[in-house]
Amino acid sequence: MTTPNENLDRRILGRRAFLTGSLGGALGLMLARPLSALGGDGAAASSATAKSCVLVWLQGAASQLETFDPKPGTLTGGPTRAIDTAVRGLKFAEHLPALAERARKLAVVRSMTSREGDHGRASYLIHTGYVPSTTIRFPTLGSVLAAEGRQAARTDVPSFVCLGPDQVGPGYRGVENAAFVVDGGNDGLARQRSLDDERLDRRRALHRDLEQPFARAAGLAPADADADSGSARTAAFDRAVGLIRGPLREALTVRQEADGVRARYGETAAGRGLLAARRLVESGVRCSEVVLGGWDDHQNIFERMPNRVRELDRALAALIDDLEERSLLDSTLVLVMGEFGRTPDINAREGRDHYPGVFSALLAGGGIKGGTVVGSSTSDGRRVADRPVTVAELLATVVGRFGIGPDEMRYAGDRPIRIVDDAKPIAELAL
Repeated sequence: MTTPNENLDRRILGRRAFLTGSLGGALGLMLARPLSALGGDGAAASSATAKSCVLVWLQGAASQLETFDPKPGTLTGGPTRAIDTAVRGLKFAEHLPALAERARKLAVVRSMTSREGDHGRASYLIHTGYVPSTTIRFPTLGSVLAAEGRQAARTDVPSFVCLGPDQVGPGYRGVENAAFVVDGGNDGLARQRSLDDERLDRRRALHRDLEQPFARAAGLAPADADADSGSARTAAFDRAVGLIRGPLREALTVRQEADGVRARYGETAAGRGLLAARRLVESGVRCSEVVLGGWDDHQNIFERMPNRVRELDRALAALIDDLEERSLLDSTLVLVMGEFGRTPDINAREGRDHYPGVFSALLAGGGIKGGTVVGSSTSDGRRVADRPVTVAELLATVVGRFGIGPDEMRYAGDRPIRIVDDAKPIAELAL
């Protein structure tokens, strides 16, 4: 079966999915109070380096033991061998030779730890910095970066694009900071041949005519508002149409790249997704999340995972090189992570199960100190040996590179909320 991620070079914006998300999110925006800052962090602002973020989401949770924290020669390590990297003493799993050569540009956190071993809860935590709550929906990282950079954002491209399903949503930051989701299909943001610009304009006019009386009756638009006025749903619809007609479509059409460039990334889900992410960075998108599925290896991990890791290795190395050659690496923070780690014990099905106790994350660019290893796990990979790092600390580091103080407060209704749940950036990663 072909998955959406395997067709990222042939994507189409699903009209039903987009309108459903936009209408539901717009209703939340209508009911929410405007956001305002309670305080600032001058130190964070002065150290801002990053302007764009590429989040590579390894959906399902990649095994740290088969990627960035191998344990060769141990009972828990399995058959995976380790290879040297460009950083003395740092070893990667054997299927990451390209990243091993570029280790001086990378930072590896080997002591990530949390208590969330469920996919949904862990994904929520790692995207937001908060555990799920019954009283408030926290925003995903991309929505935070979009909201905090809105004053300087371009109007012809979205601030946050998700290549694959959005994992969490904008929460209290509202629909205007939601991901522009591109999931599956063919040829960028292609629309039906019969839906030309004239027909699209007629649909927009009809939508306004139908929406405007509702907006007045619900108190969402003044009684004397002109015919173009409506609710946030109308604004979301108009913005979507404007984005489809803008440079976003061209940015997502990766087949426009030269054959040699596409070959460099690889004709794979990872290669097409990360090449699209580079094009999105160039187009002015503030945060691009590339969702790569298939990492939930409960069985046959040593047969299934190597090819996937090699594809990721090739695509990530190409992205880092490409950004550097285009003088974009210093201003683009690349973050690679999944929900949690995998068990050191190999189960009866030759797989590894969920393990939040210790796992790894990878960073590059954006003012992060390369050639750095933060923390370690024990020789059998069962526990953090030194320097435990929480999810909130990792996200505090990310937002800090954008000049956002993690302890700054924003309002969700009447409630002041920290941008990241009470954590400081990882000091070892600062230049």
